[in-house]
Amino acid sequence: MEKLTIIQGDDVFTKKKKLNKSAIAGIVYLLCCVLFTVVKILSANGLLNFQSVLLNELVTSSIIQIIILFTVPVVLYTMLSKQNFKQTFKDFSFKKIKPISILYAVLIGIGVSIIVSFISNFFATIISFLGAESITQQQVDLNNYSVGMFFVTVLTSCLLPGICEEVAHRGMLVGAYKKFGTTFAIVISAVMFGLLHMNIYQCFYAFFVGLFFAFVCIYTRSIIPGMIMHFMNNFLNTVWDFSYVNNWLGGGLYSWENSIMQALGSSVFYFLSIVIFIGAVMLVTYLTYKLIHKERLDEILSDITEEDREEYEFLKQNRAFMFLKSRRFVPQTIKDYKFEKLKQQAHDKKVSVLEFLENDGIKLQHKWYDNIFIYTAIVLGVFYTIYSFMLLVV
Repeated sequence: MEKLTIIQGDDVFTKKKKLNKSAIAGIVYLLCCVLFTVVKILSANGLLNFQSVLLNELVTSSIIQIIILFTVPVVLYTMLSKQNFKQTFKDFSFKKIKPISILYAVLIGIGVSIIVSFISNFFATIISFLGAESITQQQVDLNNYSVGMFFVTVLTSCLLPGICEEVAHRGMLVGAYKKFGTTFAIVISAVMFGLLHMNIYQCFYAFFVGLFFAFVCIYTRSIIPGMIMHFMNNFLNTVWDFSYVNNWLGGGLYSWENSIMQALGSSVFYFLSIVIFIGAVMLVTYLTYKLIHKERLDEILSDITEEDREEYEFLKQNRAFMFLKSRRFVPQTIKDYKFEKLKQQAHDKKVSVLEFLENDGIKLQHKWYDNIFIYTAIVLGVFYTIYSFMLLVV
């Protein structure tokens, strides 16, 4: 049979309309959304409730995180793609990062947590104006904030989401859809990340966080930094919540905010909050640049020859001398040369450097079956999120 082949990773389109990896990712993710919705409905109707609060949390989180958001994507994507698990984890951007990059990711996660607190408060205020019950009005069950529950929450709401939610979104979705353009992959994964929370209070800030995590994943070519940042953000929020209810660490962030506001006054407090927010954004931006530079630009040197490396080291050692002798003899480093060459090649292909590196300069056109399943998942997520909002309207 005649076969039409497009060079693009492992994707091969034939007259049999064999599904490519983007369509497979859409199908698998739609199934995840359906399963997730079923679990939420069962839980809301008390069908997954047990006498123990700890057991409830463990069972529900295990089903959602381990089975629906990790096992289903990894196993089904591997089976439908007819490949081994090693290739699947490669598609999902599982790549080791340098020790210094781990530190960068931890610090970025702390900064992201600060930024998220401002964004979530902003949208929570808007939602409350629309008539929904605010978070502060909801009653607190002290049984959900015991010491034992704290460690369970760290596992179920910090560690597992940091791994499993990243696999489903920054791993499978970004990995499958980036061949259509990095912007498309980043936005699609962020939209689904926000909607999958199926909670009106979480969907907005989760969308912005999803944009950032997908950006970092693509530019570092690794899902690991996003996992670390995701964990740190959730972990700090968990610490503040439990501190507030149990009066740990002076009552947590919320009590500190009230104390500072009373001491300084509303105007000074809001001005200080803006300064902290801008400072956090600047810090996250700088550390993200350092992280990407360490993980991405250093990779450019990986395919040069030993002769190139020796020449590079020689030029680097003698650069000061050559600069003093004559400016026109200042050599361009191998790294700079490689990057400039990549930029020129990308320019010739009329794509960005990132798209050139990811797709060998080829930007494929969408097929109808590439996106129909993910768009269906978006509709399902929007419906349930609106439904959750209506339940909160007073």
